[in-house]
Amino acid sequence: MGKSLKIENWQIVTSCSSVKRRKDTPITPSLSSRGLEELASSWVRKLNKVKTLEPAIDTYGGRSFTDAVFASKLIGADLNVISAGLGLVKVDEKIPNYNLTISAGEGSIAGWLKDRGHTSKDWWKSLSNHLHKANSLNSLV
Repeated sequence: MGKSLKIENWQIVTSCSSVKRRKDTPITPSLSSRGLEELASSWVRKLNKVKTLEPAIDTYGGRSFTDAVFASKLIGADLNVISAGLGLVKVDEKIPNYNLTISAGEGSIAGWLKDRGHTSKDWWKSLSNHLHKANSLNSLV
């Protein structure tokens, strides 16, 4: 492969992946919470108790994530991950192994949100507030 480009201050944003490369047991949400704020608060407390943290780049897998890593290295851009469980994460940030998604599948909170009249946007806002990352995506761009 040829030389990589260096584009100053470029950011690549990709979604997290259900494919995780880590072997430690992932934490999962407890859906016994009655409300959105309670769920977000209990999730963040659970995240804060985890002692085993690894860089996000060593956690996620899958084709789209791998392609985003390649593209960011090629142009020298910072790579960020939008995560339903962690908010906006830089790939070098150390994170727990987790299983929380707003898509269908294992670890999904989509049904829980829908049953209570909430959207993924509501979850993102609540999670970001509890993580003290309010408007993190806006500040990135």
